[in-house]
Amino acid sequence: MKVLVAIASTYGATAEIGEAIASELRHGGHDVDVRPVDSVGSLEWYDGVVLGSAVYIGRILTSARQFAARLAEEFAPRPVWVFASGMKSVTAYPLGAAFTSPVDPPYFGGRYAIFGGVVDRSKLGTAERSLIGFVGATHSDERDFDLIAAWSGEVSVRMNAHDALQRARSNSTGG
Repeated sequence: MKVLVAIASTYGATAEIGEAIASELRHGGHDVDVRPVDSVGSLEWYDGVVLGSAVYIGRILTSARQFAARLAEEFAPRPVWVFASGMKSVTAYPLGAAFTSPVDPPYFGGRYAIFGGVVDRSKLGTAERSLIGFVGATHSDERDFDLIAAWSGEVSVRMNAHDALQRARSNSTGG
């Protein structure tokens, strides 16, 4: 499958997660492009999308929300998976519970993960440093690349299953 990994990242840590996901998808046999969400042109060439965003103050970035709306409008019914990265690992979803069947509607229905992110005070502005100080955050890298690889491997398997199902449907209808 031709897969887009679209990333909304402010300081680069989420982009690094996106690159790790892309590497795992390539290992699973997929042709993968990694792009910032703001630079994605046509979606017509893609069979699947992984959308990733940093989380600030409990919300994904505006550019990721706008891109998600675009996916809902332009990309249905092709499959989409979503991940977010925040200050700390807020939750670890069991891989089996983090996905729906490839025949279910593709928009997010359980196909998401929240990974820990990076807090690097040296890259932050005054307001951001004040905010993380308020919540007690310290300099840390909470990314778990083993968990990211496991999630990405499951995404790859699910994309392959979706692709096989689409080919079987196409063959049975003669198209």
